[in-house]
Amino acid sequence: MPRPAVEKTVAGGSIRREADDGRVVSVRTEKGVETAAPRSEEAVRAASVRRQEALRRLADR
Repeated sequence: MPRPAVEKTVAGGSIRREADDGRVVSVRTEKGVETAAPRSEEAVRAASVRRQEALRRLADR
């Protein structure tokens, strides 16, 4: 059974996210639809960790 999703319109297309946790499911542009791959999810998670660490360093000054 598919999980409920929310689609939000943005400039140039739309972003579809899971309703319960906000995870990106797919992105629709004029070129087509791209679904989220496990590798891209890992990249987003890694970028989030880097940003959180940078904010902690700034707060510790």
